[in-house]
Amino acid sequence: MVQKLRLLIFFIFSILFLSTCSQDYPMSPNTLIPLDKDAFKVSQGNGGGNSSPGYIVSGQVTITKGVFSHTEPLNLTQNPAQSVFENIHLGHWDIYVQLFDSQNNVIYAGTGQAVCKPGKVTEVTIDVTSDVDTVKPKHTPPAKKEDDPKNKSGTLIVYVNLPVIYGLILWNKLGSDIEVQNSEIGPDGSPNGVIYAPCKFSNGFKPVGDRNYIDFDNNVIQDQGCIEFWWKPDENWNYAVSQKSVFLDSQSMNYPPNDSWGLWFSYVHHSQIISVAHSVMDSMGHYTSVGGSFTPVTTWSANDLVHIAMVWDRNKQIEGQYSLAVYINGILQQGYTDDLGPSATGYMYTKLRTGSSHFNYSLDSNVRGYMDNIKIWNFAKTDFSDRFVE
Repeated sequence: MVQKLRLLIFFIFSILFLSTCSQDYPMSPNTLIPLDKDAFKVSQGNGGGNSSPGYIVSGQVTITKGVFSHTEPLNLTQNPAQSVFENIHLGHWDIYVQLFDSQNNVIYAGTGQAVCKPGKVTEVTIDVTSDVDTVKPKHTPPAKKEDDPKNKSGTLIVYVNLPVIYGLILWNKLGSDIEVQNSEIGPDGSPNGVIYAPCKFSNGFKPVGDRNYIDFDNNVIQDQGCIEFWWKPDENWNYAVSQKSVFLDSQSMNYPPNDSWGLWFSYVHHSQIISVAHSVMDSMGHYTSVGGSFTPVTTWSANDLVHIAMVWDRNKQIEGQYSLAVYINGILQQGYTDDLGPSATGYMYTKLRTGSSHFNYSLDSNVRGYMDNIKIWNFAKTDFSDRFVE
């Protein structure tokens, strides 16, 4: 009886102790902190058109020292991904990283340790593995001298090397000013003189009048990529009047002396041709452009819902041979085998203009119809069987 009473007293004391500690240093909840639009989707695989559809949509980092524990969401939009812990106790901390899919399943995990010192920013980098069953959080007992912080604290930044680099870097539904200004993934858009009406999934947009468009700043254009969207044309594909539909046009935000890239994509109804170009200007002013004009294999009528994609790959691995290609409704229309020009210096940050051109502000350059649900991938995607899913 005495033994049971002692156990009961010990249990109550333990609960009260942990409750007191949690007032300043709460134990981390077992729930995932959603990152919403800051989530960075990356596909598992080597980045080819057949990459599996599993995505990392969020992550979190938990640090533990004895009974103290903190959890912060992992900022996946930074490179490398990172979490910042401020005003934490000094001494040794165990680190546990978790990356989650859309169902909150842990698909990557990693562990590490760091020593937080007074008045300094401590930085540590953690690698993760998909073999999550072998990764368990550590709980190293703190040294006795670390139990008394003496009102001192420090800052810890945990960097996480993401396991893959291929994925969705921009997704915007294009259905309203609110949707345009709040991308699901990637940089937000800036609408200028556009209207909205039903398109593929909900609403799409169309520019009205001169100098009207939607811009997306700070897009990362790399050595391979894909831009896809839905289009609801105003006219049949062989509309007799000469009207140009400019789908998109990009302008480098690091113009020479850095390398600059450009993308151009339009359709001219009168001559029934699609024009596509991928351009590079190096630091010496040398200009290289790949692309041309062609008659599409796939045709359409007014108000049809047409899926269009532009794909590029410096290594010419599109369909095993192309550096630049156009797909309509999932079907290859035209491919080009020319070199894409000098390799870029690092990342190319571009302003992507949709629905019009940077250089031709007449009504003739506005897209003829509504555009919906634009996505940019940083690999040369060629399988568009998922185009019917928003």
